[in-house]
Amino acid sequence: MIHSPRAGDGTLRSSAKQRPNQEGSGCPTVNPSPDNSAHQSESKSRKRSAPLDNWLPDGWRVEDKVRTSGAKAGSVDKYYYEPVTGRRFRSRTEVLYYLEHGTSKKGSKKADFNPDHLEGQGRNKSSRKAKEQPPRPLNFDFENAPEKLSWSMANSGDEAWSPFLGEDKVQDSVRRDWCAAFTVVTTKNPSIGELENDEPNKCKETFPLTTTHHFSWIIATHKRLEDIHHTFSSSLCSHFLQNTRNMKLFLLISFSALMSLEAFGNSHESDKQALFKFKSQVSEEKQVLLSSWNNSFPLCKWTGVTCGRKRKKVTGLDLGGFQLGGVISPFIGNLSFLISLDFSDNSFRGTIPQELGNLFRLQYLNMSLNILGGEIPASLFNCSRLLDLSLYSNHLGQALPSELGSLRKLINLDLGTNNLKGNLPVSLGNLTSIREIYFDENNLEGEVPVVIGRLTQLLIFVLHSNHFSGMFPPAIYNLSSLTFLDMFDNGFSGNLRPDFGNLLPNLREWSIGNNSFTGTIPSTLANISTLQFLGMEYNSLTGSIPLSFAKIRYLQTLALNDNSLGSFSAGDLEFLVALTNCTQLQSLDVSFNRLGGDLPASIVNLSMSLNKLALVENSISGSIPHDIGNLIHLQVLVLSENLLKGPIPVSFGKLSGLVVLSVHTNRMSGDIPHSLGNITRLEKLYLYNNSFEGNIPPNLGKCSYLLYLHIENNKLTGIIPQEIMQIPTLVSLRMSNNSLTGSLPEDVGRLGHLGKLYFAHNKLSGKLPETLGKCLSLEKLCLQGNSFDGIIPDISGLVGIKEVDFSSNNLSGRIPEYLTNFSLLEYLNLSFNNFKGNVPTDGKFQNATIVSVFGNQNLCGGILELRLQPCFMQPAENSRKKLVIGLQFLFVESPANRLGMSEVVKELISIKERFFKDKRGARTLALPPLTQAFITSLGEE
Repeated sequence: MIHSPRAGDGTLRSSAKQRPNQEGSGCPTVNPSPDNSAHQSESKSRKRSAPLDNWLPDGWRVEDKVRTSGAKAGSVDKYYYEPVTGRRFRSRTEVLYYLEHGTSKKGSKKADFNPDHLEGQGRNKSSRKAKEQPPRPLNFDFENAPEKLSWSMANSGDEAWSPFLGEDKVQDSVRRDWCAAFTVVTTKNPSIGELENDEPNKCKETFPLTTTHHFSWIIATHKRLEDIHHTFSSSLCSHFLQNTRNMKLFLLISFSALMSLEAFGNSHESDKQALFKFKSQVSEEKQVLLSSWNNSFPLCKWTGVTCGRKRKKVTGLDLGGFQLGGVISPFIGNLSFLISLDFSDNSFRGTIPQELGNLFRLQYLNMSLNILGGEIPASLFNCSRLLDLSLYSNHLGQALPSELGSLRKLINLDLGTNNLKGNLPVSLGNLTSIREIYFDENNLEGEVPVVIGRLTQLLIFVLHSNHFSGMFPPAIYNLSSLTFLDMFDNGFSGNLRPDFGNLLPNLREWSIGNNSFTGTIPSTLANISTLQFLGMEYNSLTGSIPLSFAKIRYLQTLALNDNSLGSFSAGDLEFLVALTNCTQLQSLDVSFNRLGGDLPASIVNLSMSLNKLALVENSISGSIPHDIGNLIHLQVLVLSENLLKGPIPVSFGKLSGLVVLSVHTNRMSGDIPHSLGNITRLEKLYLYNNSFEGNIPPNLGKCSYLLYLHIENNKLTGIIPQEIMQIPTLVSLRMSNNSLTGSLPEDVGRLGHLGKLYFAHNKLSGKLPETLGKCLSLEKLCLQGNSFDGIIPDISGLVGIKEVDFSSNNLSGRIPEYLTNFSLLEYLNLSFNNFKGNVPTDGKFQNATIVSVFGNQNLCGGILELRLQPCFMQPAENSRKKLVIGLQFLFVESPANRLGMSEVVKELISIKERFFKDKRGARTLALPPLTQAFITSLGEE
């Protein structure tokens, strides 16, 4: 499975999220088109991305076009595009005239209208010097605009109105400058100055006949009007003012709205109170992280708070990664100017407040990595300006709301790792600006709806680990811009289209692993020249692995394991030769297939970047090439369960970065090379089930990171190297079924992390080391089939032990009572030794399916299922004979001799003390229960 590129993958994700540091504009913003420069050739007509000269209003675009024919072929024409309507102008003169008058210049060629240019591409600075004279700058100070303006008639017969500042009439040239400034403002903010059935962004200089009025000038307050553009139109010079009644209405609305904005805009007290309420709901121990949130600090300097430049209202709240707890206060919905909200990577519980739906300016919302539950509130979809919505890794449940489709400006949607269920809503087809969708690790089901094919700007589509079903979704074939498609671990089935590679030519990473796809691998995949990751593992694919993969030169990962590829024939591995052309290949896994034939020697020519080569459980024959050490960056080499022969190449010693080496279950032979000791980073060495012979190399002890050393089922001889017992990281040491001699080294006690110790069926002898009891992590101890003697050492500290097998040795003594305390014990085999005495009946010894003591002639007692002789039926020892004689004498003595009974009692008590306890008071003599009870009663007399 591939990892979703939601974190830091700059090659697949769109540009990083930018949080604005000023109030949101009331105008609808135009989203830039996705950057597909990685997949498109540069055309002769190139849209420029550097800023324009500052004489142009924001949003205007300049485009250079190279003439391809005619007398002036090769020359460059410059075009200027107005951002709202897409009008095209051929010169700066036309642009300036349009900005001043709102129409194209008379006598000039009509400006072109191009609807394809409605979306602005950013501002560019021209790359060549202008030939024309620089334009006259706008003679208007936006920061210090007059607050009040009077309009009066020059005389009663004139229909024109004249503006006055106080008693002074505004000159016509100044009035034209103001009108030009208004045009700039309304061009930049098209929602201002636009009325139904009226040509937008025109400033008329003639006003209707009416009485004098005073009002706050609209240009000076254009930013506030942006925020209430939906309440009234702010066109200063539209025909809305063509009669007295409309003029009065316009002034009344303007005055009321501006007064409200004045009172509201100059105060951020409501924001402060909302944040205080939010802080009060944060878990008390974490409130110290928000210590700056108090009246002693300016609001805009509070931790995580960003304010706008003008009103100082809160526009951004970034508390991501603070590890805060508690619940999210509904008062967060009072931050009416909020554009960006980041609560990611905290521990907020509860539900997402419905009041978030009040934040109509919100563009970025990230509540990922919390423990929020409930459903996604329907009110959230009122935030129609949202560009980025991330609720990844929470406990959100229920179905995806159909209202999700109302977020038409959405670019990134991440709802992965939740408990969402049901089908994908059809309304997803409305998200035509979307570029990234993550639905991974939920309980979604059903088929992928056909409307997904409308999302033509989609770059990343992640569905892995759900319950989707059906054929490969046909709608996806329409998403030619896709670069990342992850469908791993679902219930998709059927064949893939043969022309797949022609339909999705921009894929970089594609995973369909762990589904039920059948059929052959499309050879057209080789046409996806950008492909870097191809995961088709855990399916039912058949046929051969295409040789055309050699054409995918940027391929880095190829995972085809766990299919039915190949036919156990000699030509199955030809693809390995072809893959030598993929010079960036890093990981190749074709394990668990039906591949046959000899391992080609050319594998040593695979990419020098190769770090994983896995060919497990096929029918590959031949031998490992001697120059395998050329693949110097190999970290994982797994050739297990094949038909390989020959020795382990000495050149393995060159692979200093190798972490896993597995050649188990083959037909390999020869000595284990000493050069393996040079692989100092080795963690797993699996050589079992072969025919290796000779001694175990002592310098394997240099592999100081070794975790697993499995060399059982070979023909190894000699002693166990002391150096092996000095590898402190070992967790599993298995050397069973060889011909090893000598004793178990005392240093075994140094293996504090050892969980499994297997030395069964060798020729080991001597006493078991007392240090064995120091392997406190031991869970499985298998020493059967050797010649160990003596008693079982004190291993009472191995309380986590699950399996113990001491069978078929020469061990003796009594069975330790502490074995009854091993509560996790699942298997104990003490058979065929020389143990003696009473078998415990407590703990795990009550279960005959766990404990085996067969073949010990001197054991007695135990539970009935063990079928041992009762201890009192065993042959009596001399001491017991004396006791029985004394008892017989006691019972046949006549009443006349009862005066001597006190002496008899003293003698019996003495016998009791000598034979029921040793000198340390730790060992007792086994006697029939009745006899023991009788003697005890005598002592009490």
